[in-house]
Amino acid sequence: MESKYSETINVNISRGPLVKIISNPPLFMSVTTHFVVLRKLDNGNYLASLVNDGEIGQARQESYYGEILPPTMLGPTVIYRGESFDKKIKLEASVDLSYFAKEGSVNISMLISTEDRGHLGWGKVKFPVTAEHVIKDHVIPNIKNFSCLAKEMNESWTVDPIDIAKYVMMKAKQIESGLILVHNCHTYASFKIDNGEIKGASGKFGDLLITGNDVLMKLLHEKEKLILEIADPSLVNMIEVVREVL
Repeated sequence: MESKYSETINVNISRGPLVKIISNPPLFMSVTTHFVVLRKLDNGNYLASLVNDGEIGQARQESYYGEILPPTMLGPTVIYRGESFDKKIKLEASVDLSYFAKEGSVNISMLISTEDRGHLGWGKVKFPVTAEHVIKDHVIPNIKNFSCLAKEMNESWTVDPIDIAKYVMMKAKQIESGLILVHNCHTYASFKIDNGEIKGASGKFGDLLITGNDVLMKLLHEKEKLILEIADPSLVNMIEVVREVL
């Protein structure tokens, strides 16, 4: 039996991060929720598990193990294929970027085939692991969450120097933890945020390096407007930037 579903959605995320998400097997499979990559095997494939759960009076959960092949590219489409070790369950998932450049949309398709009707939500015991369920209830919401996160990480504000302390404090309480970057053509400063408070600060003002509470005071006396950004220090490119001033 087969379960097949396809849907086109708009994504508010740039092509670079999107391609990284859909071409990374552990990351992309985590978006499906039901298909989980456990580790990379010596043969280059990925050990994966299909989690099949549902409510039948009480919670029931079953896991099936198999391999996911590395993604392949067919034109602008990223394709995943996998199969359980007992050969009873097969998966094919794809993300088509054909219209992404013009419309900001991608087409997500999935085909799940199995020898057991119960696996796909048919028969007496109905489990939710159908292609439509995986895409509509998991892949699309999770991709949209990535879009929102990417948008938040790319947000920036142009601030007058006299107001920079107020903005840094306000954004610190909003993000609770992370990194706030402040800069213009001549100045670069970073603030480490933990529990809504500034726990560390460092700034580079021309050739002058300042740390601690003096960073905000120095920013107040800048003559040009400042750009404030919220960043995730776990991102590689951000780490390299932060190292320059911490």
